[in-house]
Amino acid sequence: MRREQADRGRRLLGFIAALTFAVSLAAPVAAQGLFEPVARVNDSVITAWEVDQRARFLDLFRTPGDTREIALERLIDERLQRGAAEATGITATPEAIEAGMTEFAARANLSMEQFIDAIGQGGVTVEAFRDFVIAGILWREVVRARFLDAARPDAEAIDERLLEVGTEGGTRVLLNEIVLPADDPRTAEASRARAGDLARITGEDAFREAARRFSRAPTRIRGGELDWLAVSGLPPEVQPAVAGLRPGQTSRPIDLGTSIAIFHMRDREEVRAAAPGDVAIDFVTLRLGSPEDVARATAGLQTCNDLNAVARGLPEDRLRRETLPLAQIPVAVRDALAPLDPGEATTLPGEPGTLVMLCGEELDTEAALNRPAVAEALANRRLGARAARLLAELRASATITRQE
Repeated sequence: MRREQADRGRRLLGFIAALTFAVSLAAPVAAQGLFEPVARVNDSVITAWEVDQRARFLDLFRTPGDTREIALERLIDERLQRGAAEATGITATPEAIEAGMTEFAARANLSMEQFIDAIGQGGVTVEAFRDFVIAGILWREVVRARFLDAARPDAEAIDERLLEVGTEGGTRVLLNEIVLPADDPRTAEASRARAGDLARITGEDAFREAARRFSRAPTRIRGGELDWLAVSGLPPEVQPAVAGLRPGQTSRPIDLGTSIAIFHMRDREEVRAAAPGDVAIDFVTLRLGSPEDVARATAGLQTCNDLNAVARGLPEDRLRRETLPLAQIPVAVRDALAPLDPGEATTLPGEPGTLVMLCGEELDTEAALNRPAVAEALANRRLGARAARLLAELRASATITRQE
């Protein structure tokens, strides 16, 4: 593992070094125009230098598209995000900034010092890298301050998500997709070349941008975003390419016949299969005395609640409703319940005067899954949606002008 990480780090360093020459050939910003404004966002100015630095940063990671235009759009967003932080009184501490820079460098399996040296070879200053990290920290704190309390899921929402997972276990993933055409040999060749570049994307924002620009799937309008999917339910060609991904990683190009697909992973959930003891059974036993009494009681019976009327006037110990793990239910009762669907009733083997009715089955989610992890995933998803809406609102209300 260490050797693999070191190899990846060396490959990235070599990749950046190889790109340095190409980046150096790009038309530089004229020295006298370094700090000329290229855009204004409310009362804040974006300079040509900032755009040039961000574009170089994007070029080093082979972000597809017009990197100068993408750089300007992201800097506009960051000005709005910083403005929101300032209005809220949120700042980034030196410790948080250092941790953010270290974490970003670690995505490339490099130390912060190695990463700064590598991007420096491509013409990107440490100040530009720091500004990029600070913007992310401030925006994350703005979103959490505004929305975290509302984004925390209640027990019912967590239960619903867990029931969606079911009892089979396995891995569920949140993906973004880019689907390229491959209807004929010439188109397929061009798409494979493009897919090779797209597969190098490491950032979610860059992948969304590429999906909007290049993908032919209907999901392109939302940046290729897909909902939760079970890995076991993906096409056989896709499963191995996606199964090994971690959040933030992009798959290799996958040939699907008439199309070529690339996936970026936003999140994943590991779910173990529910054991028999994880399944809780809701059932009723009612001792009536004779088979004839049971036959009369079951006529028109639809739910377990209907048995309350049947048991009216009987001693309290005759009617018992319980929810127990399967392993804790007496064998005779368990055998009687096994063939039933919820709402169906039968008699207890060996006791023809005792009625047994299945009310329902549920997953003991505390045993089967990590509820805190599911709660965190739900909260992060809600925060992401609210962050996108807030940024759109900030853009709509801002005064944004670009210099021609």
